[in-house]
Amino acid sequence: MTTRTYTEGPVWQRVAAVNPELQSVEVTESFFHGGFGGGGEGTQSAGSEYIYTVTVTLALAPFLQSVIGALGSKAGDALTAKVPEKLAKLLRRRREDTAPTVGDRSFRYILQVDETQIKVSLPVDESEVVKAVALLSEVTFDHFGDQPAGVSWDAHRETWQAWAKEESGMHLWYWSTETRQWVRPSQL
Repeated sequence: MTTRTYTEGPVWQRVAAVNPELQSVEVTESFFHGGFGGGGEGTQSAGSEYIYTVTVTLALAPFLQSVIGALGSKAGDALTAKVPEKLAKLLRRRREDTAPTVGDRSFRYILQVDETQIKVSLPVDESEVVKAVALLSEVTFDHFGDQPAGVSWDAHRETWQAWAKEESGMHLWYWSTETRQWVRPSQL
């Protein structure tokens, strides 16, 4: 497995032209061995190939400012009736304009929360990313302090979830839209 991280140079500049909040582009190349032949004798089939995983990391606050700025003058105005279709169009255009440079249409967008160890993974599915980004403008991350946390969208619950490293191990948290705070699953 080989990983290349771009934080400057031509690849970074082409991606940053579409994503001004860009922090890095990471391309991981893995070799996948096809599998085993059908004869049961344990021979490999000829289906080996390289698999590429691309992650584009953006700064969270500037990303939200950019998205909301493109949709309306205030956050409240931006989250109105026509926002889902506008937001979908905006994010689809960003993804389509970025994909040729990174070589992958289904690359991952990761948002880095400033001066923390918190990374937010946006969903790839267009209908889910609209809901996720709309709610993300309300989410706060102070709860986690300087703890590492991986935040992702839970499509089933239609909210954000976070795995955070704490003294006693990894713990799961959900963003409660009612209380506007992070809660344990038993409190939902």
